[in-house]
Amino acid sequence: MLLNVNVGVLGHVDSGKTTLSKALSTVASTAAFDKNPQSQKRGITLDLGFSSFRVEKNIPPHLKSFNAVQFTLVDCPGHASLIRTVICGTHIIDLMLLVVDINKGFQTQTAECLVIGELTCDAMVVVLNKVDLIPSDQRDEKVAKVGAILFCEMLKSSFFALLIVQMKSRVSKTLQSTKFKGAPIVAISAIQNIEAPTSEEIEELVSTLLTSTPDPRERRSELATLPFLFAVDHCFTKSGQGTVLTGTVLRGRIRVGETVEIPQEKLKKKIKSIQMFRNPIEEIGPGDRAGICVTQLDPGVMERGYLAAPDSLSTCQACLLTEVAQIVYYKGIVCSKQRFHVSIGQDTVLARITCLRRVENTKTAGEEFEYAEKLCDEGNLSPPRDFDRCMLLVVVVALCQFRLHIDCFMLLPKGFPMLFVVNATNFDGMLGGSKLTVHRLFTGFVGGAGEAKEMVLEFDAPLVAPMAGVVIGSRLDTDPLSSSCRLAFHGIVSRFFASSQECRTSLSVYRHKQRQGEVERVVDPRHCIVRGLFKSETDWNLFTGLAVTVTLPPSSAPATAGGDNTNSIPAVIEGSFGRTGKCRIQLSADLPDALVKRFSGKAGRKLAKEATSTENANSDATLVTSPPSGRLIVTLEFKKHVFDSTRRFVQ
Repeated sequence: MLLNVNVGVLGHVDSGKTTLSKALSTVASTAAFDKNPQSQKRGITLDLGFSSFRVEKNIPPHLKSFNAVQFTLVDCPGHASLIRTVICGTHIIDLMLLVVDINKGFQTQTAECLVIGELTCDAMVVVLNKVDLIPSDQRDEKVAKVGAILFCEMLKSSFFALLIVQMKSRVSKTLQSTKFKGAPIVAISAIQNIEAPTSEEIEELVSTLLTSTPDPRERRSELATLPFLFAVDHCFTKSGQGTVLTGTVLRGRIRVGETVEIPQEKLKKKIKSIQMFRNPIEEIGPGDRAGICVTQLDPGVMERGYLAAPDSLSTCQACLLTEVAQIVYYKGIVCSKQRFHVSIGQDTVLARITCLRRVENTKTAGEEFEYAEKLCDEGNLSPPRDFDRCMLLVVVVALCQFRLHIDCFMLLPKGFPMLFVVNATNFDGMLGGSKLTVHRLFTGFVGGAGEAKEMVLEFDAPLVAPMAGVVIGSRLDTDPLSSSCRLAFHGIVSRFFASSQECRTSLSVYRHKQRQGEVERVVDPRHCIVRGLFKSETDWNLFTGLAVTVTLPPSSAPATAGGDNTNSIPAVIEGSFGRTGKCRIQLSADLPDALVKRFSGKAGRKLAKEATSTENANSDATLVTSPPSGRLIVTLEFKKHVFDSTRRFVQ
């Protein structure tokens, strides 16, 4: 049985990704090795390129159930302006090969590729390329130094938590309880290995890929039971046969002779034949890279998109995201009503965002959301600017063969919490030397994480995308040559809506409001006239019957049966009083006699008015939480529908 593993080759422009793919591959497929004339003319990769190689020997124990492992290399562009294509390519990969120019180190697009890889795949191998440009007597030191920088970049990421570091030719493996269970670093010269595919460097890299490949059987077995979905990356005509759509199976299974649908165009076609790297096959399943041939289809219908089981996907113009989080490298603020470039499925479109917070305990049945001005609201535990979570780094230093440049610790941000547990016998030499021996690295969380966020996306154009897919929001209008990260947030699709109007009517989204006024006159112990709560043009039908709270001065609060003083009395708005915005309220309990006497007569109202004028002279526009002497503060709290202004206010 053959296992196909899709490996994304990512990195900064001109780091040697295409050369490395060519050195590894034995079979060239769609757009491989910059076949496009424009790519050859400009000297850079412009589109996704596909190639493969097969390994039949030295299969690791966790993959022993397979006779051979086929690695499909997805060569992604490295130029900043082609980040859309990179994101599109990472949705189909199982493992990431991050290529770094050892002479230039970690660059802007390298960091962006690392962020994208964290969101879309489960394993990674780092390749330090172009070691042939370094004199042989300086290579060990250079590899160690670049490895130290890579270590610090990975440490900023929430998924690189536990590391054992060996800084000679590679960083070995990430230990327990992390998403990336292995992050080895391999030094290689790709250009020297094109003519020598069986060199030691290539064999070491292939062996590292094998050991880093996660066992996909359980996950793919679950995906095989779902409706068929095929991510198309290229579409072209083959003379005498029909139109070929090349891509990767995301879920489900399909056989020759069955019917598939192009959901973007609502076209249904029967499969004429299927090939996998030029070999005809009858059936394909999750993870397989293949070409599907159909008849009577114009290849101009789509450049990228989906083939799906009939009627399993439909177009949408809005969606609800869950598990939304801001990407820690993004320096801007993600606010509601902003517009971002959103990469969802095979498309990147502009979308208007609305940040939400799910309300767990609602008085009514159904889900309810609270409107948020920005993704990380004040008062919530938001992630620090440089780290996804505050981390405590514990370093146990001992005498061992693993050595790490002290440069990696100098690169950590100021104030990064660290605890050193040092072997006393090596302490003096460690402080005076240029290198630091590291036996074990451990990171733990300090504090808790912020509450989960939701987000509504309203697209400028309708699109087709699968449920539960990863969505990445970016500011691609930023200068691509700048050093700032353009990736802003990410989330998971939980629901689609055919139109923005359907989204707005289906979701109960509220904004919490609060207004304050004061009692002008007491009619009797249970009835008062309130001013300052509304304007003269207020529609009283919206507010009649809503509950308010009358806050009493501390000295006037009535005593309860337990002896405690209650400083507020619930009340209900009965309606308007006059035409100046005043209203009548009915209290649920009697006011103290002293307050009734004070606010019911003309003299009392005059004193209250004078006290109000004096206090307002030195006050600002903030809400009053503790009433000054001589004033009865009336507070109205309610929820207003954000998406539907015609609906009644609720409490």
